[in-house]
Amino acid sequence: EPLLQNLLSDSQVQLTVVGVAHAEALSRWLGQSDAFLFVRGGVSSRRGTVIAAIAHGVPVVGYQSVETAWPITDAGVALVEFGDVEGLSRSLLRLARDPAWAAELRERHRQAYTQYFSWDRIAERVEAILQQTTI
Repeated sequence: EPLLQNLLSDSQVQLTVVGVAHAEALSRWLGQSDAFLFVRGGVSSRRGTVIAAIAHGVPVVGYQSVETAWPITDAGVALVEFGDVEGLSRSLLRLARDPAWAAELRERHRQAYTQYFSWDRIAERVEAILQQTTI
């Protein structure tokens, strides 16, 4: 956090680090956020907070890893190589300064959420798998 605060000190970006939070609080914070910075490993579909950010339409900035794959890559994510703190900062600043890019990432989130991550879509996939399974 101190390094990121220092890198963002000359901008109008407000950084909030919350750590572990209850779902209701997380939902409230995400709903009020312009970006979601994920630095606890690579961005992937196994990361619940990344999916929560997608569901809330918040652009995700984070590290790319071997687990970063479809359908996450279809969503509004800005990825940098692992450990590239300056790249994270540049992406956050671009989001703050480029409303058109931020809107594009939000729209990609909406599309990805509808196609892959919504409960309705998940239920459809589970139902299709169950119908294919014979006992």
